[in-house]
Amino acid sequence: MKLAWLIPLVVAALIAGCGGSSQGGLSDALSFVPADSPIVITVKTDTASGQYKNIRSLLSRFPGGSQLVMSALSSRGGVNFNRDVKPILGNDLVVAPTGLRAARNDVLVALKVNDEAKARSLLQRSGTKSGDVYRTSSGEAATIHDGVLVVAPSTASLNQALARAGGSDHMTSSEFNGRLGGLRSDALVKVGGDLQALISQSASGGTARRIPWVNALQTFGSTVAADSDGIAIDVTVKTDPAGLKPTDVPLATGSSSPPVVGRPGEIGVGVRGLNQTIAFVEAAAQAINPGSLGRLNSSFQRIAGRYGVDVNRDVFGQLTGNTAFSVALGGGFAMRADVQNPAAFRQTLSKLSPALTQFAAGAGLRNASLVKPGHGNPFYALAGSNGKRYVFGVVGNVFVLATDSARAAQFAAESPAQVPGANGALAILADSRSLVAEALKSSKQAGLASLFTAPLGQLTGSVSSSTSGLTGHLKLNVH
Repeated sequence: MKLAWLIPLVVAALIAGCGGSSQGGLSDALSFVPADSPIVITVKTDTASGQYKNIRSLLSRFPGGSQLVMSALSSRGGVNFNRDVKPILGNDLVVAPTGLRAARNDVLVALKVNDEAKARSLLQRSGTKSGDVYRTSSGEAATIHDGVLVVAPSTASLNQALARAGGSDHMTSSEFNGRLGGLRSDALVKVGGDLQALISQSASGGTARRIPWVNALQTFGSTVAADSDGIAIDVTVKTDPAGLKPTDVPLATGSSSPPVVGRPGEIGVGVRGLNQTIAFVEAAAQAINPGSLGRLNSSFQRIAGRYGVDVNRDVFGQLTGNTAFSVALGGGFAMRADVQNPAAFRQTLSKLSPALTQFAAGAGLRNASLVKPGHGNPFYALAGSNGKRYVFGVVGNVFVLATDSARAAQFAAESPAQVPGANGALAILADSRSLVAEALKSSKQAGLASLFTAPLGQLTGSVSSSTSGLTGHLKLNVH
């Protein structure tokens, strides 16, 4: 939807901190949205709140932050922010995509305006009037109804929205807040969705419901909020626990959090009970495409069976503890996993070594060759003719896998640490300043990166799981 005059200038309001206070217009705007809308997004434009003070404070810590504000406030297409936009703001902007399969323009936008005259003037600058309806140059239909600015992809969609507001079959604030599942109410951006509605609109929805966890999905909610020390993103996914077993969910249940290895310029991830996630993926693939996975499993088990190895028991079954991953933006990768029985796992690798080149094709290695441990080197090296390479082995009590020998040795010697505030079987840690510097390393702006990234701190996060759903939290710290 090409709302060139609306979206950028609302963003300008968020940055500049101009606009009125909320008049409780969320319910009014939501009345134009279908009750079963798969996704509904709201953006606060009440800039008198602490959220906007935090946004301005965070921006001021970056060089050029004030220039960003001025750029956002500049006139666009003859529309001046202070004169034309500021007077209409103050209530929540509602954006509702009509569905997963909908065309790009099928989005409904509604905003309870604080100044109807200014809103009508803004519409006159943006389109051609026909009765009470304005047609924009990009084809949308817009009007103001009972003090609400409504923009729809077509006149027919607009008329449906107007009729909906006069009836009872529309979204309410309590229904929208119910999707958020208790996430923070002061957030700048809120997203609420009906997962079963989204699945129904997906071409593979019927197949996906064969997975018990997917079939149990209900709603999701997400919020983005500005705090005095950074930006926080929270997510909640609700499932119907009836009939679900703890082993049906994608992550191990419980609140204990795995440690993570933090490396400059890389993203660190910790997983507790990796074997459960692997089993979930296998079960999901089996449910969606039984024949394909069955043949793949049979092939793996048949090859491994020749050497007296059961892949699920002797390989994946060992990974019940903590696993740490580190991914570099340039493609480097490493993992270390606690194994239940290191001696047994060494024997498993030794038994499987003659078959590893056969498994290598599935990992993207062509015409692979294998070098075994020896002469003080604990690692196997599996290399393909296409240049891809994996190094792996058991060091102490952990299994290590990496894309090169130096990374493998370093990762084996690392000491994973807990992520502050992490809760659940998945944890995330990254130094955002070094990540940005790494991303810009080969660009012309590399020398200036330190100036603009100095305020950035750690990126931390975690996800917890239960039969009732998932909850996640991600925080980008800004000093």
